[in-house]
Amino acid sequence: MLFSHINWDGEGGLHYFTKDIQKSVLVEIGRLEYIKLPKPGTNSRGVEISTQAIRILAEHPRSMKITVKLEKKENQFDSYKHGLEF
Repeated sequence: MLFSHINWDGEGGLHYFTKDIQKSVLVEIGRLEYIKLPKPGTNSRGVEISTQAIRILAEHPRSMKITVKLEKKENQFDSYKHGLEF
C-alpha cells in the first residue's frame, strides 16, 4: 500500500507498507481497531484504515519512506480573467 502524508510547509512523505507489515499490525491491534467502518445509511466509498493503524504502520521498522518537503506558494491565478482570455 502506498500512503501519502501531505504536510504543507513541513515534512511529509510517501510511505510504502508491504502486505506482511499490514497483516502483522492487523493481528497486533485487531480488526476493530484497524478498520474504520462507514456510518450506516451513508453513501460510503469503502472502509478506512484508522489513524492509530496508520501511525503504527508508518513507525514500523520495515516500512519504507521517502521524505518530501512541500512549500505552499501563494497563487495569483484569476480564473475569471483566464476564462475571458480563453
